[in-house]
Amino acid sequence: MIAPQPVNASVSMPPLWPALAAMTALQALVSLAQFSPGVLAPKIGLGVAEVGLFTTTFCAVGMATSLYGGQLARQFGPCRVAVLCAVAVICGMAAASIGGGLALLISGVFIGMAFGPETPASSTLLSKLAAPSQRPLIFSIRQTGNQIGAMVGSVALPLVALWKPEAGFWLIAAIGILALLASAAVIAFAGDRNPTYHSFVSAIGIPLTLVLPMIAILMK
Repeated sequence: MIAPQPVNASVSMPPLWPALAAMTALQALVSLAQFSPGVLAPKIGLGVAEVGLFTTTFCAVGMATSLYGGQLARQFGPCRVAVLCAVAVICGMAAASIGGGLALLISGVFIGMAFGPETPASSTLLSKLAAPSQRPLIFSIRQTGNQIGAMVGSVALPLVALWKPEAGFWLIAAIGILALLASAAVIAFAGDRNPTYHSFVSAIGIPLTLVLPMIAILMK
């Protein structure tokens, strides 16, 4: 009888928890972007009608793009779809910061493009990494990103609006850039087809070492 070989945990352990944290954060980012015009737009002279049009637009676009979210995740990989979602948030917040009803409408299109594919992509990734017995809890935790984004927006955005409303949109865009860099680092250095725990965490750390010092300088 052949004795079983010991398993190196650092190599074989899948990146479930870092992936869960990343997908929850992405969902929170999209939720925060959806929430922001309701707080910031009135401060830059936009009324209820424009905000309502933004909400209708991102929901309609999100419904359409969600139909293809799973297919995109299977074809290009969930991390690559996450990159596209982060790019869409960045573009959406940049458009919203311009001001005006048309800019907010364009912002709604971009946010809808992030809103639709994000959940199918994260579900594709997490379903590969989580055991069947873990999936109910994992997907429930991931879904809390919606509430996290709304809570952060409720607390932070009114404070930002007192200072400079447009800065709120750019702050969300900056967070999106961080998410974009993190996702790109995972693809470049870890891969999203068969990543390991160590490579996933190492890749996530790359953009943090670049972006966090810049944020600290800007906060002075």
